[in-house]
Amino acid sequence: MQGAPSCTVNLVEGLQIAAELERLPRLPLNTAGWRFPDEGSAVLVLPQGELLLRYRPPDPSLGLLGKAGGA
Repeated sequence: MQGAPSCTVNLVEGLQIAAELERLPRLPLNTAGWRFPDEGSAVLVLPQGELLLRYRPPDPSLGLLGKAGGA
């Protein structure tokens, strides 16, 4: 996962998730598929970066990572 997090939502709650997902372009959205770097996270590879979901307690989070070199 390259690039610095442009935003990370900790203590994932519905309104926070909706606000983060609002930053993505509208569907249909071409993706490069899902990656699962470890047992507690998933990454959706997007043209503008990566959507990182960490779902393992005690610190679940959701973040949109920009592309390397800025995005």
